[in-house]
Amino acid sequence: MPDFQPAARKTAVSWVLVASGKSATVYGRETDNAEVPTTAQPNRPGTIETRQSLKAVDGLSWQAQSAEAIYDVNPDKLGRVFQSYSSQRSMSEPPIDARQEVKLDLMKTAAEAINGAHLAGRFERLTVIAPAKLLGELRKLFSKGVLATIEAEIPKDLTAESPHQLASHLTELV
Repeated sequence: MPDFQPAARKTAVSWVLVASGKSATVYGRETDNAEVPTTAQPNRPGTIETRQSLKAVDGLSWQAQSAEAIYDVNPDKLGRVFQSYSSQRSMSEPPIDARQEVKLDLMKTAAEAINGAHLAGRFERLTVIAPAKLLGELRKLFSKGVLATIEAEIPKDLTAESPHQLASHLTELV
């Protein structure tokens, strides 16, 4: 009778996108089962505890450019316009909100990279952590395939957190 060994179970590759208006980073989510010995009974096998860790995925981290560097943005300067039919002047709104455009450009860049990675089969599940307004923008930018892989969304800005702190937020989801 041949020796039968079950095939190793392939774990699904999970990614976590952590984004804000200033930066976005994709982390690979790794889960391992570790045996934790019990101190009360050292001869008994320990309990199995699932631990999660996050590692940044190479090449999938972005920083937004400064709106002031891209556009001539001066909030103290008043935009005045002359009326064509008289000599009156009135205030005018700038045609675009430069800061909003920079945020959206960052989200477009991140979404395009994630859409491409999904087509290449680099991940199977995605968790998105971003402020609520950016979550809505990302949903519009993600492909249908990526939207199907989203397992959780957290409407918070956690870009300043370390990978260890982010992992603790994710343990609540599992």
